[in-house]
Formats: sequence, structure tokens, C-alpha cells
Amino acid sequence: MTKRFRNWGLLSFVAFMAFCPVAKAQDRRIVAEPVAPHTVCDRPVPSGTNDTARLQDAIDHCPAGAAVYLGRGQYFSGPLGMKSGVTLWIGRGATLVAIAEPALYDKGWRHCGRIAGKGDGCRPFISFSETRGGGIYGDGTIDGQGGVNRRSTGTPYRHPKGTPLIGVLCW
Repeated sequence: MTKRFRNWGLLSFVAFMAFCPVAKAQDRRIVAEPVAPHTVCDRPVPSGTNDTARLQDAIDHCPAGAAVYLGRGQYFSGPLGMKSGVTLWIGRGATLVAIAEPALYDKGWRHCGRIAGKGDGCRPFISFSETRGGGIYGDGTIDGQGGVNRRSTGTPYRHPKGTPLIGVLCW
């Protein structure tokens, strides 16, 4: 009986594989490789201090389809809000560095830098809220300062029970 069952099972499997079409899962979306923007609307120069206002002003005044180009150097910034159609082009040798100061990222509730139930007390370093097109492009570096002590107190972020949080920052 077991030999007959084994033979029927093997024959069924072979027949299934031979006569049933193979199902394939596919992603049918058309995705294009990103290309460098043709127009550069601004090329801010790094100041060595807080460049947030100059970078945000360049992004805000850049037309859709163009880019703000960051050349060689370190650009220190707080949160940046991107605009529809605008690209932040970080060139080779350029580094966009998040300033490790929770007050810059606070949403006005003085919760940024603290662990809260919702985790929504901080603004992101770079946000694309309600935008279409644009993005971040280039061979440069974005340094979000993960794991760095906050500037205001010089202490790492800590869970309320005193356990240090490694690699969890609110930006």
C-alpha cells in the first residue's frame, strides 16, 4: 500500500509540474533610473557653522526641475524641508552634517531629545512632506550624527529607566 501511495504521489507531482503553467510574481511598475538635473539654481558655499537658513532659502527659491548643488566641504544643518520638484544634489567631496542639537528639531513641544510614547517630538533632518518629484542625488555624504551626544547637555539620549539607547535618534 505504501509503495502504491508513493508511486501515485510521485506520478501526481510529475504530472503537475509538466502540465501546469508556472506562476511568476512580477512587479509591473516602470521605474526609471535617476538622472542628474539639467539646471542648478544655487551653489551655496559651506560656512563652517550653521548653514540651515542658507540651504533652506536656496531650496525654497529653486524652481521645480532644478537642483541645489552642494560642492566640496561640510555643510552643517538643522532640519530641511524639501519642495516639490527640487533636487538636493550632494556632490563628490561634500558632506551634509546634521547638527546634534535637539532644540533645532523640536516641533514646539520641547519633547525632542526625549523618549516619548508616540516618538513624534522631533522633525526629521530632511523631509519630503507632500512633495512630488525631486529628491536627493549625488556622490556626497549625509551624516545624520547617529550615536553622537547631544550638544545641549553633552550626554547621550537615555531611556527613562536609564538604559542608553544606541543608534536611536529622533532625526
